[in-house]
Amino acid sequence: MLQEMPTRIEEGSEWFFLPKKWLQKWEQYCYVDVINMPLDDPSVNVRNVQRRKPGMISFSGLFVPEDDNQIVEQMLKMKWQNHQIKKGMREGVDFILVTRDVLSFLVDKYGSTEKDPLQNYKRMGVQQDDGEVVCELQMRKINVFGVPNKTKFKMQDPWFFYAPKSDTVLELEKKAMRALNYYNYTVRRDKSTVIMKCRLWRTTEKKWEDLVDMDKKFCNYTHANIDAVPVNMTEESKKLKIDDVNFVDDDIFLLETQKNGSFVFSQLDGDEEESKSSIASQMAEMAEQASGNFNMEELNSMDLARLVKPGASSGLTGLQNLGNTCFMNSGLQCMSNTPELTKYFLMGYHLREKNETNPLGMKGRLARAFGELIREMWCGHSGRTAPHDLKRTLGSRISRFSGYGQQDSAELVNYLLDLIHEDLNRVRTKPYVEMSDNNDRPE
Repeated sequence: MLQEMPTRIEEGSEWFFLPKKWLQKWEQYCYVDVINMPLDDPSVNVRNVQRRKPGMISFSGLFVPEDDNQIVEQMLKMKWQNHQIKKGMREGVDFILVTRDVLSFLVDKYGSTEKDPLQNYKRMGVQQDDGEVVCELQMRKINVFGVPNKTKFKMQDPWFFYAPKSDTVLELEKKAMRALNYYNYTVRRDKSTVIMKCRLWRTTEKKWEDLVDMDKKFCNYTHANIDAVPVNMTEESKKLKIDDVNFVDDDIFLLETQKNGSFVFSQLDGDEEESKSSIASQMAEMAEQASGNFNMEELNSMDLARLVKPGASSGLTGLQNLGNTCFMNSGLQCMSNTPELTKYFLMGYHLREKNETNPLGMKGRLARAFGELIREMWCGHSGRTAPHDLKRTLGSRISRFSGYGQQDSAELVNYLLDLIHEDLNRVRTKPYVEMSDNNDRPE
């Protein structure tokens, strides 16, 4: 039965969790190696040993328990999104993925301690940016706070729900409105329908008092500035996947509805956004001024302090974890504190030396993303930044780094340096070298 399952994950295919502990008990009960021995082997059921039934299938050890502040999805086809697998759970060690037919057969025969396992404990096959189709195991935790807030005197933490990383911003918007009971339409007295518009903001405010203060601004003013970044302002941004939106699990999405037909909030020009804007202009300026030819003597003689303006972070900018990505941050900090490498990017050489035709590289995109991060860490004014762009660019080429699980730091640095090397390869057109015959003898 397990041997007959498809080995290739197709886009849109359904896969279901089966706990490995229960599977091992089932193997002992059947006395059959389900991987190497066919189930119709006549010797399987003739062994003269006592067998103990495996009992009901339990999924409790695999998933995060439901929280009081979790918004539970009620739509039947989306109930599986209520259950987040625990971090550190490994396929093949803690669970295996099986098809609907396999889990349905086992549940019918042995039962389950949890209700509706076929609805609750599944995942979908999704296509990544590099074309590979994978089963998306870990979902993103979405903290959401609505204005006007209907529960500000009843709770001290925002609501949250889980969403697949492959969902679009538009799907996230609809789910947030449905979760907070902010319907996307209203019916007038004359029974005409008015579509309700909303906006999503990403805020790093963590204190409940700050969120309530935003709600007060919404209720008391017709216009107010908030320290947040807009998420779904344009039609193009709504098509982005939520994994492409720069946020970490602690960030909160603010759902703003219209008041009297117009929105209240505007973005506050904070230091971090101003820093990123100035960095973008500096990068454009460097592209114009960078020397056409790399000069090693100039690089070695240049004092790193001269490349950094007074008051800048000077390499002391911290990197936010994007899940379990401390391995990536440690490697990036090591690269950032390699003086020659950092000076090369701060002096803008990479903007002139990028190779957009090398098939082994990424058309200069990775080198540029790394250069922007280095510029942000050394010339910015923020105490922290999140390497979203670099991670997304690298993950589009190396699929193992597209997720948010733990990986090997040295391996990431090797891949990163190798791809940056190809992005900056100075050989634009490789000369053709004709191979001579052995001793000039004809073939």
